[in-house]
Amino acid sequence: VARGFASPASRAAGTPPGTPPDIAGSFYGFIPEFVGGVKLPGVNPTFGATVPKPVPVSRLSLNNSRCFSSVTVSAYATGTDPSSGAPSFNLTFATAGAKASPCDELYLIATAATFQLVSLDALGVHSVPIANVDTPAGAAEWTAREGVRILRFYGGFADTVTQILDTVSLFVPALTSGPELDAASMKLNRDFIKQYLNLTTVDRTKIFTGIDAKDINTGDMLAIHRADGLGTLEQFGTGEATSHIAMAVRIGPLNQLFVVESTDKDAYWPNPNIQKTAWDDWIAMSLACNYTVTLLQLKDELRAPGVWDTQAANNWIEYTLGYPYGYHNFLWTFQDVPGGNFPKPLDWHAAEVLFRIIEDVDADIATKFVTYAMNFRLSNGASWKGADSITEVANAAAKQGMTFGELYSIPEQDSWMYPDGPSMVCDSYACSIYKAAGLFRHYGIADDEINCVEFDNADAYTLAFFKQQSEIPQVCRDTDPGSPYCYVMGSYTIDLRGFNSVTPYKHMGEACSAQYPDFTRPPQC
Repeated sequence: VARGFASPASRAAGTPPGTPPDIAGSFYGFIPEFVGGVKLPGVNPTFGATVPKPVPVSRLSLNNSRCFSSVTVSAYATGTDPSSGAPSFNLTFATAGAKASPCDELYLIATAATFQLVSLDALGVHSVPIANVDTPAGAAEWTAREGVRILRFYGGFADTVTQILDTVSLFVPALTSGPELDAASMKLNRDFIKQYLNLTTVDRTKIFTGIDAKDINTGDMLAIHRADGLGTLEQFGTGEATSHIAMAVRIGPLNQLFVVESTDKDAYWPNPNIQKTAWDDWIAMSLACNYTVTLLQLKDELRAPGVWDTQAANNWIEYTLGYPYGYHNFLWTFQDVPGGNFPKPLDWHAAEVLFRIIEDVDADIATKFVTYAMNFRLSNGASWKGADSITEVANAAAKQGMTFGELYSIPEQDSWMYPDGPSMVCDSYACSIYKAAGLFRHYGIADDEINCVEFDNADAYTLAFFKQQSEIPQVCRDTDPGSPYCYVMGSYTIDLRGFNSVTPYKHMGEACSAQYPDFTRPPQC
């Protein structure tokens, strides 16, 4: 079986050993599932130097164990931790009825203060000590409320390491060297989206179509795919067919053609931040990094005077140039419904734990991707709420009667201004140009009734804003017969599912569940 993929026979027979039922192969098979929580008791005030016999205070039976007929988790108060003075506990895993031998299961147990891996490979009772310390700030409050969260990996320790290494192979060397994408990485990632997203890519015989720049106008969207790990991870999270969105604009007295986009500098792209690049330069850089680029041409009636406000659109572009890429809401553009967007088996319980692990490793990354955005939600966009960590964010949400999942599902607002400026990912930025130009108002949607920062790539290219196949340049129809859109470049085609099919509506994309493996959206979306 090729790296990361389950064989057809094993899929037909059921779940491949060591991989989750919702994931077809080893890629991302290390994502743990939240299987329950055990509340911890208050410390018995009579506990002294001699700790009485522990008494079970909470018990949880874990279902669907691969290795045992039963796994029961119990929490016991044991007194006071001698090193920290904090209340201490034992968490025990009691296993019975071996299903297979050898067989091991890997668990992650988490409070706000600690994370521990527990490997179960034998019958009996396995004990894990826990101290309810108040580090970081708010940890004791969180643990008193939530107890211990238990996450189970779908394989044992060796399986999980293999799944992590397989997943890393989607990213390295594709995102660590460049600009050219190596053939092996491209094939691996194309195979990934075929199996995991049912997106087939078909080889093209002509890499560069040779479209004349005079056929490209302001408002034409560029829907882009690069077969690397970051791009396919975005697809795995959202179900979208592309990994990047940019827009063509003509600016200045010479009506010069540029591409504007929100992106960042990396191994294959030389420039950071929201940027404007001359068309010929952009084409050269895109060819160098193996982009597949589709040109989605704006309908003539939407570019007409009285509909497209050229001055307002150009003013918005000039204002936004140089602002950073939208890392602050990178994750939240597609998180609309608690439990309805993260790829299964990941849910908000597990996501909160994983974000806190990231915070322990690099607090700045957690702040950039999570904490800033959650503070806006806690304060309804008015100010910094003062929750400086993910634990404090969760505690503040609980005081407002919300879970962490309910908090992050609050729609992002275009009006929110982060410390480094407006925060827009690529598709949100393209949408914001349409918004500034007045296209949504043309459909009776007021500016405060559409939040572009809630868009993902699919929301952008499914807008019913674009020309039909019969209207695209002849060179595109000749090069890729039957394609409903024009390929500017690329070694393969890709199906933009739902292209040009959604009339914009008020609060578009703000409450849409769409989740691996089928990414089915509710009718209102």
